[in-house]
Amino acid sequence: MQRDKLGRFLDTAKVDVVAARELATKKAKKAAADQPSWFRNTLGFKPFSYQQELIDAFNANQFLAARWCRQSGKSWIISALILNYAVTHDDSYIAVVGPSWRQTKLNIRRMGYFLRKLSPSQYLKPGRTILRFTFNSLYLGFLHESKRGLSAFLSSSEP
Repeated sequence: MQRDKLGRFLDTAKVDVVAARELATKKAKKAAADQPSWFRNTLGFKPFSYQQELIDAFNANQFLAARWCRQSGKSWIISALILNYAVTHDDSYIAVVGPSWRQTKLNIRRMGYFLRKLSPSQYLKPGRTILRFTFNSLYLGFLHESKRGLSAFLSSSEP
C-alpha cells in the first residue's frame, strides 16, 4: 500500500517537472523571439547600430558574411545571434568552423559565456567542442579540414 502511494507520488512529481521544463522552454522561446529586448534583458548587452544591421541582415538573408575590422564585436554578435537561433528553432544543427582548434574552441567558449545567462533547464552541460540544448539543438565545433560531408543547418566560420 505504501509503495503504491509512493509510486503515484513519484509519477506525479515527474510529470510536474516535465511540465515545468516545457513551460520554461515556451517562455524562453517567446522572449527570444523579440531579439533586441532578448539581447538586452537576457544576454545583458545592447547591440551597436552596425551590429543591429548585421542582425537585420541575418534575419533577412540565407547567406551572410561579416567583414569588419579587428576587435569590432563580430564573434560576439554572431555568437549571440546563433544562440538566439538555437533557442528559437528546435532541432537545429549548428556548426562553427575555424582554421584552428584554438579559434574554434574560443567561439564555443564565447557561446558558453552566453549560455550561462539562460535558464539551466534550456541546456545540458557544455563540452569543449559541443553545446547541447534541451530542445534537441546542437552547436558543434569543427576544424576547417574536418567539415567535409557536414550537413549543418546553420554554420559560422572564422577566417
